[in-house]
Amino acid sequence: MASRVLDEFIIKEVAKTCPESFLGFHKCMDDPTVTDKSECSKYQKDLQECIKTKVNVYHNIEAKCASVIHNYQDCLALDNEGNSSSKCYSQLTDLRACALAVISNDQKNA
Repeated sequence: MASRVLDEFIIKEVAKTCPESFLGFHKCMDDPTVTDKSECSKYQKDLQECIKTKVNVYHNIEAKCASVIHNYQDCLALDNEGNSSSKCYSQLTDLRACALAVISNDQKNA
């Protein structure tokens, strides 16, 4: 439940802050005439750039959860068997908890 709330909050923030690139990417991915989804990479790069430069919640999570993000990335990098979703679940859970705490704290201070 908490992960869905986190996902929805971040998606809403991204859509609000980066509406053109958000819609462009999703329209491309949903377009049945685009059979090679790598054609959507331009939209994806635009969206990623917007998120990195303009979405405050992204910056706050990145700054305040840096060590937790690093632990999760390390776990993913060390997975040689291709089942990181199960092996790194506790690190992902820690990351989600940290992100939720950042968002909750930001909302209290807003």
